[in-house]
Amino acid sequence: MSNCKVCGRSVRKTTVALIKRGAALKGARVCSECESKYGVTIVVANEVPHCKCGSPATKCHACAGTKRVDRKDEVLKTVRSQLAGLKAAYAHGPGPNGDFMQGKIEAYEGVLSLLEGKAG
Repeated sequence: MSNCKVCGRSVRKTTVALIKRGAALKGARVCSECESKYGVTIVVANEVPHCKCGSPATKCHACAGTKRVDRKDEVLKTVRSQLAGLKAAYAHGPGPNGDFMQGKIEAYEGVLSLLEGKAG
């Protein structure tokens, strides 16, 4: 059992709340009656901005004014570097996973040809 810091009664169930004492806010445990009688619900979170169409701005790229950036060059560079790393690792010796590595190399080459527009 604990005491409510607002009314002083001995209660079993309490909730942590901010109590204004003078100009300061202090955290304390209060009973459910005092919480419902004097409490105010405060949500500490940033509100999602909405655009003109009414949907959240993070969902509607046209209304939010954000442009989709074409990152094809970055993706090509990443795929090429990963393919080069696989080929270098395979050149040192296929090892026990040789078929698996050869499959990965062929898969990366396929992705690269798709991105470059060479696939038929």
